Amino acid sequence: FEEASDGGAQPELVITTPADVYDLQSVVGEGTFSVVHKALRRSDQQTVAVKRLKRLEQAATRIRDEIGCLRALIGCPAIVQLLDCHRADDQIDIVMPYFEHADFAEALSSGLYTADHICEYTRGLFEALAHIHERGFVHRDIKPNNVLYNFEQRQTLLVDFGLVQV
Repeated sequence: FEEASDGGAQPELVITTPADVYDLQSVVGEGTFSVVHKALRRSDQQTVAVKRLKRLEQAATRIRDEIGCLRALIGCPAIVQLLDCHRADDQIDIVMPYFEHADFAEALSSGLYTADHICEYTRGLFEALAHIHERGFVHRDIKPNNVLYNFEQRQTLLVDFGLVQV
C-alpha cells in the first residue's frame, strides 16, 4: 500500500505486473499449457524460472490446483518451490527458483549417468513422490522432462504440477 496521492490516509493498492519485477530471458521449456522462461528478478538479480500459463477458462481449476499444490509442498528439497505468482489480465505466471540441470536425453546418450547418478536421481524422485503422496496429491505427469537432475550437485528436482490431482 502507498499513501493516497492527495496526502490523505486512504491507502492505495499498487499492483505490480511480472514485467515490473522480472526480466524474461530465454525459453527453457514449453508445453501445451505453458511456456517456461529463465528470468532475472530485478530486486536482487536472482535467476528464476517463470512459468507463463496459457489462461483458458477450462484450465482455471487446473491452475488453481497447481498453485495450491505447490504451496502445500513447500519444504521438500526434491520438489520445485513456489516463490511468487502474478496475474495480469488472462496471463498467470508462476515463479520458481531456476534449477541448472542437464537435458535428460543428452546426458543419457552421452553416458553421463553412472550407477551412482542413477541412484541419486531415483532416490530424489522417490523422495518427491513420497512427499507428494503423503499430502494427498498425485503428480500424474512423471516423465524425464519433469524430473530434472544436476550432476554437479547430485540433486533431483520434480517440476511441472500442471496435471496434479488433489
